[in-house]
Amino acid sequence: MLPGHRRSRPFEGKASQIVAKVGRLTIVRDNPGKGISLFELAEQIAKDCKDDGRPIRDDTRKWLEIPEWTHERERREIQKFLRPGDDPFGAQRLSCRVLLCGSPAAAQALGTMAEECLGQLQVVANSIRGCELTSAHASIAAEQLARVITRACSELNVLARKYPRIFHRFTHKNYWKWPVMKSTYPEFGDDEDALLAGLQLGKDLPLRLDRKAQWARQINDDVGKIAWGLLWYLWGARGENNQWGFDYGHFEKMANALPPLDKISAPRWWNVAKAALLYTYPKPLEVTELAALVNGRRQRRYPSRLEEAMFSKLERRFLSLARLPLTSPT
Repeated sequence: MLPGHRRSRPFEGKASQIVAKVGRLTIVRDNPGKGISLFELAEQIAKDCKDDGRPIRDDTRKWLEIPEWTHERERREIQKFLRPGDDPFGAQRLSCRVLLCGSPAAAQALGTMAEECLGQLQVVANSIRGCELTSAHASIAAEQLARVITRACSELNVLARKYPRIFHRFTHKNYWKWPVMKSTYPEFGDDEDALLAGLQLGKDLPLRLDRKAQWARQINDDVGKIAWGLLWYLWGARGENNQWGFDYGHFEKMANALPPLDKISAPRWWNVAKAALLYTYPKPLEVTELAALVNGRRQRRYPSRLEEAMFSKLERRFLSLARLPLTSPT
């Protein structure tokens, strides 16, 4: 069984990479603490064989078995998936629970189910290659993905335009981007300016979100991506934002003690962000992504100076993300 590290430790390096290797195939888990089943292992090996044009070996097929399904077996498996326990109303029961009792657990279960299904369609759609057969398979998945997302986005935005205040509970703090429908014929698309204004998107986030904001240009390189991740780690650790109750350990208390983020309080936020990074990676220069921030200086610097230069880069970028104070101190 292979524990995963990608979410709790988002960088792969000597200190954090735990993978399964089978021949040329390398597998990294996305879900921390969850093992790799023989089915998942066989699935990855089968995909590798298909990409290389090699036949799938018998010992792999023994665990996978899916390529050998008859149409009747496929029909039964689809029925079991759509009607677990032979109950055709499973999803509707959870929906009813949300509607009548306001159950967040039932709503989250429905969201998790939808996310998993869409995620599997995305996996197949992402497999598009030069091979015509593979691309045909991916096209089937991409079509279904587009159909479901288009309908969901369209109906969601009808509600958002009609009842924007219902959305403010989460659009103020949890979203800085929103899906919109666009068409080459303007009348078929959303008026995104009116839609986003009604949603008051990101109103309570510590970011400036108008067209003149400069920070968005600074999060696309490696330094920016890491600084961006540290900011949202601390943001999520604050009790008011931790809606799912994730355990951030003692960093939750440290994050809760911070004042709202702006240019004045940003240095205090950075000190906690740096502590969190060092707690996870006590030797940051052994992490490939972090060491790459100062690779050009490696030949002429002591390790302590390299680490200092790395944190200096991250600090400058982190501080640049904060917005101006809403009111100037007197």
